[in-house]
Amino acid sequence: MQLSRWRRYLSLRKKLDLTQAEAVNDIIQAKTKKSQQLALNQLEGKLYKRIAKLLEKLSHYRIQLELEIDFLDDDVPDINLEELHQELLLFKADLEKLVISGEQGRIIREGLKISLIGKPNVGKSSLFNKLLESERAIVTPIPGTTRDYLEEVISLDGYLVRIFDTAGIRETSDTIEKLGIKRSKEIIDGSDFVLYITDSTDSNEEYNNFVSDIPAHKLLKVLNKVDIIPAEKLINYPDYIQTSTFNQEGTNKLKESLLTKITLSDSELNSGLLTNSRQILAVKEAITSIAQAADSIDADMGYEFTAFDLKEASAHLEEVVGKITNDDLLNTIFSNFCIGK
Repeated sequence: MQLSRWRRYLSLRKKLDLTQAEAVNDIIQAKTKKSQQLALNQLEGKLYKRIAKLLEKLSHYRIQLELEIDFLDDDVPDINLEELHQELLLFKADLEKLVISGEQGRIIREGLKISLIGKPNVGKSSLFNKLLESERAIVTPIPGTTRDYLEEVISLDGYLVRIFDTAGIRETSDTIEKLGIKRSKEIIDGSDFVLYITDSTDSNEEYNNFVSDIPAHKLLKVLNKVDIIPAEKLINYPDYIQTSTFNQEGTNKLKESLLTKITLSDSELNSGLLTNSRQILAVKEAITSIAQAADSIDADMGYEFTAFDLKEASAHLEEVVGKITNDDLLNTIFSNFCIGK
């Protein structure tokens, strides 16, 4: 995209807020329909308007407190602290909902990160290839073939999904394989969901070693190679998604299960979502400040403490939509991307 085209677009706007500036970059990088739609919504100012409404409500609370502090001797209406306390708790709940939906927004923007784990030779790479419908991973019966992680990106129903085929985690003296296992553990920690894959040969101890540090809500269990596992053994795995890489059995069900982890409706997608870690962190900081403001009312600490905490909350929300000039935006776009070169 040429620089002149961006200048023509930006000339229509005197100033973009930071969320809109980020959206321009997101549109450039969007790989799926959903991520593009999310970025376009943000560019249109939907997140800005949502944050602006929250800031307006917060300003109302702050004005009440500042009047009491600065005009204590004048005839100003008394603050109903019990009512203010309840309103702050409701405000905090609204911010928490914004963060929860923001985690979904981040997933749409960055991709749902899925790690495949399990001991060597249980068919992780075969399942990886089946999901991709390609031959990306080297598949052999030799344990330890995947000595580093592999990453591929697919689109499921318009959503971006990043799939990581990790090195089989086991005790090894091979230096290169050890590095691959170390990287795999880092990727697993940063994944949104983890597929634990077994072919029914794992012991309880091996299973516990793999999943003990993985939160239950992030774990999906997969029984692979069901085409060669006796039927009487399959009934021992009722909570596993059963798959075979020699046919399509279970693969579609696995894809459907992954999509259920993205719970946004179309109306939520269009409501103005947080979309990245910077935005989410700023709102989390605002939540902390609101909680402290509510606590200061509980503890009868005085208007000054409550006002200070609300000022901090306001500053954190303002961080989400910080202003950026057209020149700043263009410099960022053309320093980070090879556009019009």
